[in-house]
Amino acid sequence: MKILSVEQIREADRLTIEREPISSIDLMERAAAGITDRLTEIFDPNTPFTIYCGMGNNGGDGLAIARQLRSADYDVRVVVIQHRTTGSPDFETNLSKLNAFETWSSDDRPEGDEPDRIRIDAILGSGLSQPLDGFLAEVCQALNRDRRFTIAVDVPTGIFADDNRENDLSLALRADATLTFQWPKRALLLPDSGPLCGPFELIDIDLDAQYEDEVLTPNYFVDHYWVAQRYRERPSFAHKNRFGHALLAAGARGTLGAAIMSARGALRSGVGLLTGYLPGSAELIWPSSVPEAMGVFDPLPEHLSDLPQLDRYTAIGVGPGIGQDEDTSHMLQNLIRQASVPLVFDADALNILAENLTWLSFCQQMPILTPHPGEFARLSGVSPGPDQYDAALEFAARHQCVLVLKGAYTATALPNGEMYFNSTGHSGLATGGSGDVLTGLLTGLRAQGYGVAEAAIMGVYLHGRAAELALADQSEESLLATDLPEYFGQAFAEL
Repeated sequence: MKILSVEQIREADRLTIEREPISSIDLMERAAAGITDRLTEIFDPNTPFTIYCGMGNNGGDGLAIARQLRSADYDVRVVVIQHRTTGSPDFETNLSKLNAFETWSSDDRPEGDEPDRIRIDAILGSGLSQPLDGFLAEVCQALNRDRRFTIAVDVPTGIFADDNRENDLSLALRADATLTFQWPKRALLLPDSGPLCGPFELIDIDLDAQYEDEVLTPNYFVDHYWVAQRYRERPSFAHKNRFGHALLAAGARGTLGAAIMSARGALRSGVGLLTGYLPGSAELIWPSSVPEAMGVFDPLPEHLSDLPQLDRYTAIGVGPGIGQDEDTSHMLQNLIRQASVPLVFDADALNILAENLTWLSFCQQMPILTPHPGEFARLSGVSPGPDQYDAALEFAARHQCVLVLKGAYTATALPNGEMYFNSTGHSGLATGGSGDVLTGLLTGLRAQGYGVAEAAIMGVYLHGRAAELALADQSEESLLATDLPEYFGQAFAEL
């Protein structure tokens, strides 16, 4: 699914009105009906609402939602925020259709809501391009102090839909959830503005399909359809060698669990064969911990220092728990120079590479790097935050790699300038070992012959989807990294 900019969405609106054809007020009514339908699915008729409406088209949406909810016998209080002298034409049309509403102006002291009222933010939406100030900033701060469960229409007031690095987000109205029209907005996905939006749902309002097909964008939101299109059915007449042989170079004394978790992720990926390359101290515990995998063991008991023969493998993952000893650093350098197969780098491999970025130029195939924001800060010199997303694209282009920047809505940056935001997962993935499992999964997909971008994007999606499926038996608090591979089967079965 494409992620469009505010300007592109305006063009989609214009072309929908022109080509369908449909009047702007009828398109607004359709958009409002999409929101209303979702609200009535979630909340029973005894739920009271207060809808705060600005005087632009987002406010017009709010007025139409209020009228539709009242027609469905909901108790709806409407407050019009008089932040300008006249409203947009469609706002004024919808205001004339509404029987009862209140107004707030700069002379008024905003009154609070009853505790049980659901608050709907339809003040500004996605059209904002300058930070809030004056009366609107005061309104949002007053509403933030008087906290109620808040649902934003399209985008919370005070948030730029595309990029908030030049915005003052402390003035924005905080939402607990957002119902956004047609396509995700980048602001919903990024770590500075996303927490102010809450989880979001897409409301399909049937904007021009031809425009969506033709418009160019570097940003994508990875959904089930995208992954299912690229999933490869397994042939019936096949044997284990048909599905590749992955090698995982992982573990050191005290961190062998990382190797075990990574191996379990790889084994559930569909790979035909798996070998672990581990420190000598793992030789006794490896067969009982991962009986389906073979093992090759370093001559040193503490950490990895040498390389096994590499010609047997179709992909290699390296990094989970390996440490950063000098011997291990030399091992990684030799691996990069000698391996002709796809590589996946994670964890300590990334920390070693941060001091030796020129080594990436020796990769014979485009590698996948899977840093969390702290690891990427070491790789790029850019602190965690929204600047890392541009930095990820620049890094991927400069070093000709696919970079998976882990986090909420994990973003996969490609060297061609495209970025794919993941749609699956939850906070339960913020647990030790989750990334090790992902490394194994990505290595297994590459070993089977999936392309570098396909494997990275699909693997992130499946990893997150497994976490969602695990909530049938666990909570976000109780989820363990070792739980995740047990749900890969269900995630694959959905494709």
